[in-house]
Amino acid sequence: MKTNIWFLKGLRKFGRTEKYPAEKYAQSVMEPIVNSNATVKKFEQFKRSFYLYQVDSGTCGACNLELQALQTPHYDLNRLGLFFTNTPRHADALVIMGVYSEKMVKALENAYDAMPEPKLIIALGACAMSGGMIGKSPRLSKEAIVYIPGCPPNPYTILKGIMKAKEVSSK
Repeated sequence: MKTNIWFLKGLRKFGRTEKYPAEKYAQSVMEPIVNSNATVKKFEQFKRSFYLYQVDSGTCGACNLELQALQTPHYDLNRLGLFFTNTPRHADALVIMGVYSEKMVKALENAYDAMPEPKLIIALGACAMSGGMIGKSPRLSKEAIVYIPGCPPNPYTILKGIMKAKEVSSK
């Protein structure tokens, strides 16, 4: 297979990857919104680790991709004590993405009911907050502790929102 010369010259000139420091994104990061109506108690166990269970109730997939990007070494979610879990029975917070759909109501309620106390909810993206352009927001989104705006939200915004939910619940 023949390799293009311009491609090799570009690799030598600019390096293999471009660096994106956090300072570049600091200006574009939206501020997560803390729900003042939600009842929050003090939970000491959230000072160490925080387990998230995500439910995609009908998104285009962009919010899901940005949330999964937090597991890459660039963001390194685990160094902050944040982890994803595969079952709501081990979750500290339920991350809701997507719009309201009648087929997902029972699945959302089952996931919420299976979670141990305290039950924290994080609404991720414009669809979960307001229904976006295509629908209504899920009923459980109204009980969210933190709303993370954006379509899709930047991974730094998501990380900031999750950390804010962890801080709010541990105060």
